[in-house]
Amino acid sequence: HSLSTFGVCRIAVDSESGNLWIMIPKENINNVDLYVIDSEGRLLKSFPISAHAICYSRSDKAIWIASRID
Repeated sequence: HSLSTFGVCRIAVDSESGNLWIMIPKENINNVDLYVIDSEGRLLKSFPISAHAICYSRSDKAIWIASRID
């Protein structure tokens, strides 16, 4: 798939590595495909997850992903 064919839902940037973490919705807003793209535009990883928020924490040097627990 080309990322340009989907509506991007959420993006986080790892300022240490320059990697983009992109969450693209699937059948509903909480079921997404997560893509990790390096600073050269290469796909590093992709996998399905259930989440609704993503951010990079400079103090933790980590990507945080939040999901809802019912």
